[in-house]
Amino acid sequence: MTTLPKKRKILLINRELQVGFMTKLAALVALGGLMSSIGLYLLAATELEAYSYRSHKLTPETQEALLLEIAGVNGLAVVLVAAAGSWLALHSLHRVAGPLWRFARVVRSVADGDLDVRTSLRQVEELQEFAAALGQMTESLAARIRRLRELHRELRKLAIELAPSAEQAPAIDALREKIAEAGRILDQFTIPTHSGSLEVRASHQADGHR
Repeated sequence: MTTLPKKRKILLINRELQVGFMTKLAALVALGGLMSSIGLYLLAATELEAYSYRSHKLTPETQEALLLEIAGVNGLAVVLVAAAGSWLALHSLHRVAGPLWRFARVVRSVADGDLDVRTSLRQVEELQEFAAALGQMTESLAARIRRLRELHRELRKLAIELAPSAEQAPAIDALREKIAEAGRILDQFTIPTHSGSLEVRASHQADGHR
């Protein structure tokens, strides 16, 4: 069994996705800082001009009022940036969460023996390479199951054609039972045939549903 390394030494696993998200986040933070700076500058310039017109010096009350207004503008900028950041995170994560949800359904179907399951992603969604690799995996497994079924049919045919002697009869019967057991296991898989139709699992046929 192949054991994959637990530690990731490469931080940029999906360069396009990760760099794109970090760029958007950095641009959003920079935009928020710029908005806050512009707001504070305009407020300070307006208030200082008004206070200078009224008096040549700032009283403690005036300074406190000015600081409160500056804090209010800065708080508003923080709220706007937080709201925009939440929207960006929700939008970006949806492009990943949606495919992951579909991949989980595909993996569960494969675990149940359904190798005819497929998934397709929209062009704007992420994890396109993973979707392609998952499709290749199911196609490869289906091809191997198809080949095993062909070999099973050949073995079953050979076992039927055997004419055992009295001494060989128990061994031949045991061989036929093992071949039948292998056939029952193979029948648990659903794979697409070469013509595009389905080979439905025998167990599901017996239950009357798929």
